[in-house]
Amino acid sequence: MTLMPALPPVDAEVRAWLAAVLRDEAGIAPPVPAAAAPEQVLAVAERQGVASLVHARLGERADGSALQAAFAADARQHAMRSLWLQAEARRLLAALHAAGLRVLVLKGAALAGWLYPAAHQRDCGDLDLLLASHEDTMRAVQVLADCGYPDGYEQGGHAYELLRKPVPGTAFPLELDLHWRLLNAPVFATALDFETLWSGSIAIPALGPQARGLGAVHALLHAAMNRVVNLYTDVGDLLKCLYDIHLLAARLDVEMWAQALSLARARGLCGVLLSGLDAAQAALGTAVPVSVRTALV
Repeated sequence: MTLMPALPPVDAEVRAWLAAVLRDEAGIAPPVPAAAAPEQVLAVAERQGVASLVHARLGERADGSALQAAFAADARQHAMRSLWLQAEARRLLAALHAAGLRVLVLKGAALAGWLYPAAHQRDCGDLDLLLASHEDTMRAVQVLADCGYPDGYEQGGHAYELLRKPVPGTAFPLELDLHWRLLNAPVFATALDFETLWSGSIAIPALGPQARGLGAVHALLHAAMNRVVNLYTDVGDLLKCLYDIHLLAARLDVEMWAQALSLARARGLCGVLLSGLDAAQAALGTAVPVSVRTALV
């Protein structure tokens, strides 16, 4: 597997510290790396997508430090963006529903709405939507144009439509990714089809009465696949993606683990799932049943 180059030493130390804070072992985090200034620690947390999560943990240990103040200010910005994104998602999903289109919300925006203690704790910069077909995606493009998203283009061979909101003066920019395959990478593009995902989907009331996202089993497999895609690009093994796996694994009961294993075997995803679980366990202490590990090897 082709991996990202190693992080600079100080960044690697900060990442390890962030993971330790998120593990929250006995409520004690190790000292912040001495060579890292507060703004550098925050910058690494932002790149890893866990700044708001870390702030939530630091908030439990208020110490009035410059580091905590930097994380607090950043978390307020994330909270405002999260509220705006949720409101915009509700508006767009209502319009797509009124047009008779079935839509599944993917990744961060979906997980923020039901998996995390607070929506802003799941870093999310865009809105990923999965539709049943290329034809439905093109219909969605027209609907979204009427909602103020007139500019977009199709990524040839990547199986998604990217739209950007160009309207000046909006509170935040928002990128929309419209997929008709679960993932852009050809090796995973058809691993889980829309009808399978729709049949196991769950409501996400935080995004409106029409909002639906992947159920925990499908979301876990999707997170594991997405992690592998990240490893083959310049994204790297982000803590936010490992934390998705960490929280999703904690949601699975015996029956759900059996469903996940059955799907992983049927779709050739055993190695992908095991790799994701192992990485989450190493970084965050994720609990993985021995029977699950044995079945995936």
